[in-house]
Parts: sequence; structure tokens; C-alpha cells
Amino acid sequence: MLGRDARQGMRRLARALALAGLFGAAFGARYGPLAAAVHALGVPLAFVAIASFAAPAFYIALWHLGAEIEAGALAQATVSGVEDAGRLLGGMAPGMLLFGTTLESRGMCAFFAAGGLTLAVSLGLRTMTREVRSAVASPGATRVRLATWPFYGFALLLAARVWWGVLPALGGAT
Repeated sequence: MLGRDARQGMRRLARALALAGLFGAAFGARYGPLAAAVHALGVPLAFVAIASFAAPAFYIALWHLGAEIEAGALAQATVSGVEDAGRLLGGMAPGMLLFGTTLESRGMCAFFAAGGLTLAVSLGLRTMTREVRSAVASPGATRVRLATWPFYGFALLLAARVWWGVLPALGGAT
């Protein structure tokens, strides 16, 4: 049985992923209802990949650098990062729907969507690393900064790879 904090974190994560899915549906609406559904599932998939693959790698890097952090604190920071990214994407969803359905160029639509997705991931990573820095004792905070930039790069590339592989509007599976 999950503890109260874990259940609350799962609910926060589910809400954030649903908001990211809303952005995906708005982006995919240009291409029809099936594409909207694929995009609604594909956009949150990158956040699941970051939480599943990049965050554990960040945790290991922090331990190698001597910046000890509890796994629960990193999990909470990850959820907060995904939550901020989801809120941003949910807020941009109406604008993406407007752009997606009115722009004449498919390329321009993809450009705006990719920009919004990149911005959301960047915001989420910033939130996550700030919380990690505050959870680590003072001498370890400098070490967190050493691991931050490679983590940012890995997480952004991972998200881009997921989106380019899954979202039809960005050249993924059709």
C-alpha cells in the first residue's frame, strides 16, 4: 500500500501528464481526431521517459559526485518539475489549438509546438534541479550544479527523441 505522500505525488503527476496531453491533443487536432489522440498520448510520454530514465541517471550522478540526496526527495522534485511543465503546456494548449488549426504551414505549426515543448521541458528541469539543490546539504549544492548541465542536455535530447519518434506531426510514426 502506498503512503499518503506517494498517493498525493501520483495524483499530482497524473494531473500534470493530463495537462501535457491536452497540449498534445491541441497540437494534433490539425491532423484529425486519430492524430489528436496519438499526440495526446505522445506528449506526456516524454515526461514519463525523463522521470523513468533521466532522473535515475541524475540520482546516480549526484551520488558519484558526493551530493547525497534521498530518493524520495528526488522523486518529489521530479514530480514538481513535471507538474510545472504540465501546467505550462496546459496553459498553452488553447493557443496551440488556435495556431494548429489556422496556420497554413504545417512546418510552422510544428515549429511552434516544438518551441512550446522545449520551453516546458526546460521549465520543468529548472524546477526539479532547484528543488534538488535545496534538498542537498550546503557543500553538496555546488556538486549538484556540476551534474545539472549534463542532466539538462540528456533530458532534453531524450524528450526530443521521444517526440520525434512518436508524434506524427514531428515526423514520427504515422
